[in-house]
Amino acid sequence: MAELQQRMSSAEFEDWLAYNQVSPIGPERLDHLAALVAATVANANPFRKKGSKSVAVAAFVPQWAPKARASTPDDQLAYVKILHAMFGGSDERKKAA
Repeated sequence: MAELQQRMSSAEFEDWLAYNQVSPIGPERLDHLAALVAATVANANPFRKKGSKSVAVAAFVPQWAPKARASTPDDQLAYVKILHAMFGGSDERKKAA
């Protein structure tokens, strides 16, 4: 943790958290990519009945836990502020303005 604090500013950390909300970086992305391959194989299967509907990628994405309610931008901002305070960050963007 100390090394991360030395190498990355809290503002950059906040940017990565926001990016991860839009485009997941970790296992969620890998699950989606594997589901995409599985759906492609299933839909290209020559034994599929003609005229049958293609299988959606979502059918192959594993559901590891019950889905929580969708977070709002205000929820996300509150979470970032908590992390910001935990890591002792300062807002470099305000200083630059």
